[in-house]
Formats: sequence, C-alpha cells, structure tokens
Amino acid sequence: MYNIVQESECVLEVEFKIASEEVIQETKKVFQEVQREAQLPGFRKGRVPADLVWEKFRPDIRQKTIEDILRKFIFDFITEKKISLAATPRVKEIKFEFEQPMSFRIEVERHPSVTVKAYKGIKVKTRPTEVSEKELAQEMKNWQERSARIVPSLRERVEKQHFVLLNYEMAIAGQRLDNFTARNQLIMVDNPENIAGLSAGLIGMRRNEKKVIPITFPGEYPQKELAGKTADLTVEVLDIKEKRIPEQDDELAKECGFSSLAEMRQKVKEFLQYQKEHENKHYIQQQIFDEILRENKLPLPPSVVAEEQEILRKQTEKYLQQQGISQPDIQKEKEKMEEKIAEEARRRVALYYCLVAIADQENIRVSEEDLEKEREQIINRNNDKKEAAEDYFLKHKEEIASHLLEDKVIKFLVDKAIIVGN
Repeated sequence: MYNIVQESECVLEVEFKIASEEVIQETKKVFQEVQREAQLPGFRKGRVPADLVWEKFRPDIRQKTIEDILRKFIFDFITEKKISLAATPRVKEIKFEFEQPMSFRIEVERHPSVTVKAYKGIKVKTRPTEVSEKELAQEMKNWQERSARIVPSLRERVEKQHFVLLNYEMAIAGQRLDNFTARNQLIMVDNPENIAGLSAGLIGMRRNEKKVIPITFPGEYPQKELAGKTADLTVEVLDIKEKRIPEQDDELAKECGFSSLAEMRQKVKEFLQYQKEHENKHYIQQQIFDEILRENKLPLPPSVVAEEQEILRKQTEKYLQQQGISQPDIQKEKEKMEEKIAEEARRRVALYYCLVAIADQENIRVSEEDLEKEREQIINRNNDKKEAAEDYFLKHKEEIASHLLEDKVIKFLVDKAIIVGN
C-alpha cells in the first residue's frame, strides 16, 4: 500500500506501508535462498541447519529482504503510474523488523510532460556575413603579427617597445630569493603584467649594463609573504631585441603555407566568411532558443539540473587550468561563477526537453540511414584508425543519435523562422 505524500510536476514523495504477511513471505524466500548457498565448517553446502543459518546469516537475510521488498514495491509503483524516471529513486526512513509491518518513503524524480507552443514562425534578426576590405586588412595584419620575429635591435638603449634578454636576482633586506633568480630570461618591456617598477627601471639601460631596480609586489600577490613588500632586483642586460614584422608579400604567404599572397588573401577571406556565417547561424539559433524558453516555462527535475551543473563546473575548471590559473584562484573563480553556471544548467536542461518534445510533436526522427551516414563520416575522419572509430560509434550510438535528432529539430526551427532584418 502506498500514499503520495507530496507531488509536484517533477518530484513525488511516496510513503509505503507493507503488511507483516508480505514481510514474512519475502523473509522466507530470502532465507531459503541463503540456506541453499550457505557453507559452514562441518556441513555440506545447502545442508546447514535452519537455526545456524539464522544465527550466522541474520544480518545478510535482513539486508536482502529489505532490498527485495524495496525493489518489488518501487518497481510496481513506477510501472503502475507509468513514470519516466529522471533519476534513481531515493529511499529514506526505512522501518523494518522481522515479522512486523514495514514502512519506508521514496522520493521520485520524473521527466516533465512537455507540449511546446509558439515555436514556428519565430521572428529573428540576422547579421551581415560579407567580409569587408577593412576586416580582411585587419586579419592580414594579424597574420603578419603572428609571423613576426624577435631579432637583435640596432638601438643602443632599452626602449618601451623592446624585448630584453637579461639575468636577474632579487633580494629583500639583503636576503636573496632563490625563486626569483634567472639567467637568459627574455622580458617584454611594456608587458602590463610586469612587477611594478621593472619596466620603468629597464628603460634607458645599455647592453652589459647592471642595475639595481627597486620593485614593489602588489598587495594581492599570490605569495602572501611577499604581498605589498619592496625588493631589490639586480638586472644585467645581455641583449636588446625588437619585434620585426614581415611585409605582406609572397614570401610571407609561403611562410604561412600558401603559394602566393593572392592565394593567402583569398583563403583568409574564405575563412573569415565561414567564421561570420557560423557566428550568424549561432546568433539566429540563440534567438529561437530564447523565444521558445520565454514562451514555455518548464518544471525541471533537480537531479538532472544538478548533473548538468557539475558538467559545467568541470568544463569551467578545465578552461581555467588551460589559462594557467592557480588552483586556489580557480576555486575563487568557480565560486563567483556559480550563479551563472546554475542558470546556464537550467537553460540547457529546459531547452533539451523542449527540443525533444518538438521532435515528438513534429514526428522528427533519426533513421538508420542517418546513423549509417554518420558512422561513415566518423570512420572517414579517422581513416588511419578505422577499428577505433567503429568501436567509438558503437559505444556512443545512443548519444550520437541524440545529437543528430537535436540537429534535425534545430534545422526545422530555423527553416520555420522569419528573418526580419539586421
């Protein structure tokens, strides 16, 4: 017997009361199973007397009886109510004694029942995708910058735009700091991340000149013992270098992997075109998603949202690690971003339910032919590792099908959208 104590769109709390007759029956079944497998010194398997089985295996019989009762009654309830589970039911408040009535509660999370409205004919703006001469010129300049070389300067003294090759060591109150000693270190003079006082102290120095530069560590410096302190940095300038940017010519093009400057300009323009078209496609899709979510407010299963939040947290941490940020600072950043992560998780989960519902409403399906095409593409992209690619496809077939369905629904929504200008 069960009683639904609390009910919302996605969460049910249910109380079960199991009659003593059911408990006795399940206990008997479990006891017989345990007795058949029981082995004790002096007895053959399955021949241990009942009183010894109870004495030696009572905790096991109790645990197995509870598990079997939970499994049976929870399964029957979910089947009867036709619940689409969003998470494994959580069991709590178990009260069990042999030959006595049993009670327990479960919390069940289910997927929401969704019928999406107002998803056709959504008005969206678009962005220009043509590449202007100004944009092409800027990107060509970027290629020049990336191809620049650091070469010895003809200047006698260090200037703001220079790079300096130097040896240095640091001391505070005459005490040398081994962690701040280096040789043949290349430093960009106008780097805004240089410690306060270093850039100004280098300007005007000559090659082979030595100098003591007073510097100050910022108050928020990660090494607390140095934060806010002033130190003496002894530097020796070994060489003065500068960035040399190549001309836009065929030589630059060949260095960058093109046959000529004309081909380079054409390929760079094509890449910019592709980039702008991709960004515009994303821009249109986001407008559609925003409108669908505005028109369709969904209840969401807490566990599904929590799982998505955890995925986003890990992605955020990985990104911050790739930026070279320290673990303590990563933790601070994650805490700052927690509200945004939670909001994005809710958005993603709600959008997923909407897209799946639209697929159902419009009878959009992924066919075996679609999956076969995707399988061939995966194998072709990994031509040197065909077996591994095939194995990947088989292991992730369900996930791949889900992505293909999502792509089909998004294409349907874009095709049905109305472009209203820039």
